[in-house]
Amino acid sequence: MTRGALVSASLLTLGCWEAAIGDPPPVDELHFPSGLALDPRVPAGDKARWLFVANANSDLVLNGSSILAVDLDAFHDAWQSGPILEPGAEVSSERPCRHNADRPQLIECLDKRFIAGDATVYLTSFATVLRGYAKDGVARLMTPVRGDPSISYVDIAGGLGNGPLELRCGVDPEVDEPRCGGTHRLQFLFNDEDRPRIPLEPANIHISLSDYHDDIAIVSHFRSAYLTLIDLEANPPQVVDISPQLANLNSNGGYGLAQWPCSEEAAPSFTRVERYKPVPIACDTINRCGVEGVICDVGVCQATTEFDCSAAADAACEAIGQLCVLENNEPTCVTTPPACDRDDDCGAPSIECAFPTGGACWIPEDVARCDAEQEAAAACAGDETCVLDLIGAPDCVPASCSRDSDCVVSGVRCQHAGECLIPEGRACGEDFGAGLQCVTGTACGRPLLYAGAREIQGAVTFTSSRIVPALPTEPEVCSVDSDCENDERCLEQQCIPDALCIDLTNLDEELPESGNFLCEQRLVSDATFATGGFDVGAATDYAINGEMAFSPDGNTLYVVQTNPGGLVRVDTSLDEKGRPVNLPAGVIEICAEPNAMTLFSDDSGEYAAITCHRPALVFIVELRSFRVVSNIIAGTGPHELVYDAARNFLYVANSLGATISVIDVDNSRTTRFTEVARIGLEDPYSS
Repeated sequence: MTRGALVSASLLTLGCWEAAIGDPPPVDELHFPSGLALDPRVPAGDKARWLFVANANSDLVLNGSSILAVDLDAFHDAWQSGPILEPGAEVSSERPCRHNADRPQLIECLDKRFIAGDATVYLTSFATVLRGYAKDGVARLMTPVRGDPSISYVDIAGGLGNGPLELRCGVDPEVDEPRCGGTHRLQFLFNDEDRPRIPLEPANIHISLSDYHDDIAIVSHFRSAYLTLIDLEANPPQVVDISPQLANLNSNGGYGLAQWPCSEEAAPSFTRVERYKPVPIACDTINRCGVEGVICDVGVCQATTEFDCSAAADAACEAIGQLCVLENNEPTCVTTPPACDRDDDCGAPSIECAFPTGGACWIPEDVARCDAEQEAAAACAGDETCVLDLIGAPDCVPASCSRDSDCVVSGVRCQHAGECLIPEGRACGEDFGAGLQCVTGTACGRPLLYAGAREIQGAVTFTSSRIVPALPTEPEVCSVDSDCENDERCLEQQCIPDALCIDLTNLDEELPESGNFLCEQRLVSDATFATGGFDVGAATDYAINGEMAFSPDGNTLYVVQTNPGGLVRVDTSLDEKGRPVNLPAGVIEICAEPNAMTLFSDDSGEYAAITCHRPALVFIVELRSFRVVSNIIAGTGPHELVYDAARNFLYVANSLGATISVIDVDNSRTTRFTEVARIGLEDPYSS
């Protein structure tokens, strides 16, 4: 398609739905898939049944984009269990999978067999990436739509054993086609059509959820130096700021978005606030203290903090009945007794004994309790509990214990009661009520956000914050509105009289009365820096940078360089003042014209998976050694991708092939780093 045709296509989609031409999108087929998102209602690490897909309608053959849902449970069962037909065989809903004609080891399956067509909804054309989130009973998908321009959002319901899957977006019940209503398209500041419209070409979106700051979304635009800020806590969500953050780089557009991954002990100074947090006084090995740096003093052997292993290494040692510690910075399994009286009992220099104080026998859910007849036969004492042992015989579990063996019955463990120990200097005097004590910590009271320029080797840092008026006296410290008086609201830990804050959605064009303040979210600039990478010479008018993502510890930012193809590493560790240093720290060559990226890890390393549109490849970079370890053939025009941690697969949207590649990344399987299956039958678009 020519550039002029694309411009004309964009103009066609600027109008109302009624102005759209062509047939409606099919409800059960992939068509220029552009965005992917696993069901956000399912916790990370659990198997998600639904993979949501945004179809872009990039050739404008149809009259709009769509969002549909793929049943992953049904798909994986079909291609892994069979039957699998021969290459070129005709597939059907009963026998949907066959061997690929060009690569017989690859299994391709009919897409409509696994798509919940009744849940599909329609958007305007040129949907881009797809992001999801779930919080406080709200589960939602969001996608920037370039044709409107708008940010469309769809609410998710059902499909998890609680009725059929539904995608809700204000569809008019009087219309035959499931077109999302205008209320679910964010197009104007404060959702008011008399106010400024969001910039053209919305391209990427980052969703930021936190217990420490307001929930927001940030949108970058291909052809604009502006970033769009969305307040996700408003009902409905609303655009609250359109700010020229990338203008500080003299950039004409942006794409990559990322957020520094804060923890309570590692918050950058630009966003750091002190928090009071309640910690239980009593604790045990099951119920830990819940605050980083606060340990539970219990009567079991435990590794000191500096010798903690990763979760995967802990699990591997636990599987053989041992404890994992770091010896010479390498995870090592050591044998320790189930209980101890002093450090020497533990058998390893890095293991400390938390002195036992006695506890109660903990009965797991899978240990059956006695019925009335069995309890009478056991004749347990008043402070004992009757349970069934491994052979189903009634036995008595004592109430108190000091070690597992005291509990008598196999599978019943001793829960050593203890006390949460707060490090020196972190105790505070706040009274949280009986059974709780106060600990101070730091947190990102505002998110530290990064946005990359599209055509310049640079990026900006910024945050989102409410404008809080200064009061003549020290305000009361708060964490939620309910901590304040009836006529006050809690903003940035300060109780602010509600009269000082104005709801901008109800403002007319006049300025607010003297003494009142606007307390909505705003984007606040921080700094600019060079991302580095391969030298591109003079300024260009083509894409240079693509997606960006942080390592889990926040010390490294990875930026995809689109032209020439590379992966850039930026040092974002904190200096002595608590500021990210933001210094280029290396670049490696990858495939031509990469753009999208996702990070994942296992016990063998940390990885970046990067899609390369033109050569139809997915490159895998091991991040610790910073080297390419694999390049994988995918479908035609691979772009967006997501990582399924529970199944250890990557799903890749092949935008020009109307398919989704399934790439194995499990280090225990012989097919690791190969495309093993496809959702959809390859049919590359001629344009």
